[in-house]
Amino acid sequence: MSAQLALMLGEGGSGGPSSAAGAWSASQGVTWSGPLQIPMIYVTLTNTSTARAAEANQTFASLGLRVDPFVVQRHPRGSVVGIFKSHVEALRHMTQVANKSSSPLFAIFEDDAQPTRFNTPETMETIVKELVSTQDDFDIAYLGSIQWFQLMPWMAPWSRHTLHTLNHAWSTMHANIYSRRGLANVLPWLEARLALMEGDPNSTPDHVDLYLEHSSPQIDRRQVVPYMFDQDWEIPSGNVDRCGAAEIDCKSGEQDFEQAYLRAGRHVDWSNTCFEIGGSPERFYLIFIPLLLLLVGSTAYVCLACYRGRRCCFKWCAPESDGATKAKPTESSTLLVKEG
Repeated sequence: MSAQLALMLGEGGSGGPSSAAGAWSASQGVTWSGPLQIPMIYVTLTNTSTARAAEANQTFASLGLRVDPFVVQRHPRGSVVGIFKSHVEALRHMTQVANKSSSPLFAIFEDDAQPTRFNTPETMETIVKELVSTQDDFDIAYLGSIQWFQLMPWMAPWSRHTLHTLNHAWSTMHANIYSRRGLANVLPWLEARLALMEGDPNSTPDHVDLYLEHSSPQIDRRQVVPYMFDQDWEIPSGNVDRCGAAEIDCKSGEQDFEQAYLRAGRHVDWSNTCFEIGGSPERFYLIFIPLLLLLVGSTAYVCLACYRGRRCCFKWCAPESDGATKAKPTESSTLLVKEG
């Protein structure tokens, strides 16, 4: 039985990453694909491995990648805890792979990961080189995200760690690259939280991506732009179990809008816009400086016009009670009125 088939059947096979360990040396470097490819696995469920794993195998094969399935069991507490535990188990597996390999990077996917139109071999090779050169400065690099409106504040060149990586990241787990330091830092953090969730059946389950985003300030995360991988939004996620347990209608208008937006891929377009503008300092400053001058000039013009007209420019100025200020009568003016 091959190692990959043993892994698919849950019999403890190590799969391709460990069997390929040591295929390269530090002097040669690593690549995204080919003989020197970094170790990669994708997480899938036993009861969906027939269809979803087959589709995932086809997706990764079309990219020229060797990505082995890592099969996990459905969790009795539902998909939120199950997804959390699946990533813990995947990190444990990758830690074992790291002990037998010299690779500085390790990739973990979910079985619904889909490449975006910006995912090209040349771009991915560039990203891997950037991550290798900065491997001591990050723990996780996210190859995709569902965020879009939060990209704008991080568009500037000074918010970049490298050309394709931002110093800020968002919640996502469908396509991540871990450094060796990341495996050592992230795994214990998630294991501790998982032990609490499994030890207390009444505890509130945490989504693994949100937990890493909001509860782990010591973990350094990077966001890759443009987004290289998206998710198949036609496949139900952990939100289905969460909504069902809380008796919430998952077909609310807000969720319908969000799902329609994600399926349209507009968040991917925003990520590319962020990369195109912020990736070129010259282009960024040609846009940023004129907009800044326009804002400052417009504000100065309005304030000057208000000052000349003796009008209040801002809403917190106390308005006059009767409109224009009336001059108080003086003693001389009162005498003139009486004499007249």
